[in-house]
Amino acid sequence: MVDYKLEIKTHSADKTRQLGRCIGRLISQPLVIALIGDLGSGKTAFVQGLATGLDVPDDYYITSPTFTLINEYPGRLALYHADLYRLETVGDLEDIGLDELLYGQGVLAVEWADKLVGRLSGDNLTLSTLRATVHLGAHADAPSHYGRNAPAIESRPLERYLGPCRVVRVSAAPGTRVDLAQLPPVIDVERLLIATGTYPDPERFNEDFAALEPDLVDALHERGVTLVGIDTPSVDLIASTDLPAHQRFLAHDMAILEGLVLAGVPEGIYELIALPLPLVGFDASPVRAVLRSGVRA
Repeated sequence: MVDYKLEIKTHSADKTRQLGRCIGRLISQPLVIALIGDLGSGKTAFVQGLATGLDVPDDYYITSPTFTLINEYPGRLALYHADLYRLETVGDLEDIGLDELLYGQGVLAVEWADKLVGRLSGDNLTLSTLRATVHLGAHADAPSHYGRNAPAIESRPLERYLGPCRVVRVSAAPGTRVDLAQLPPVIDVERLLIATGTYPDPERFNEDFAALEPDLVDALHERGVTLVGIDTPSVDLIASTDLPAHQRFLAHDMAILEGLVLAGVPEGIYELIALPLPLVGFDASPVRAVLRSGVRA
């Protein structure tokens, strides 16, 4: 089993609620969510958004159950909101029936879950602090990242990030831009993923990765391409300040995927699944990019 860690930093209670709502919408089976953080860190705000994502009716006002220890709310999946701040003994857990909820059929969100250390088992989601850019790892850029007053990520059409794609490999020198001459003469899909090999270890940042020529973006647009992905942190070089490739994507309303891990992926046609989260007002979103073989263009 591989452990994955994703950190997202929010800067307001509203943003924390939006994050909770996005995660709530993705939940389709029983889940334990462990919330760890100091007073005022946004644990209850997250649960308020989570309740919205789980379709808890609006007439239920979500507050921290500091004295009742557990509140229950109806929704698409039942939401159990526990606050263990005043928990004094392990026996209190049994008195309030928390052990049954840990293995129940709803979603259990536990504030001050550090008091549960050693009791959580099975699938659980631990949320402590949210400290990351949304441009971490494989991610989808929104036009608002490089265009003033341009659309944010929640408004991007999902069909751009789902469907047939072609993976191509190019021989790109470190710190150079890929041009049209390095690509196959025929581009027969709407989504193109370019493997440069210039960012070999996604866990170690190197600044001399390759990028894209602005003219290449124009040429791909003329050939009907609506999404371009690359295996480097950016479609522009690290020292670029005017971001010319990004600006051509903006001019043509094309989608960008950056930070893809394409090592070991043979060239060919695949089905791409790389949906961004509907993070309202954000300029990008992490994606879990998946390629499925056996697909025709």
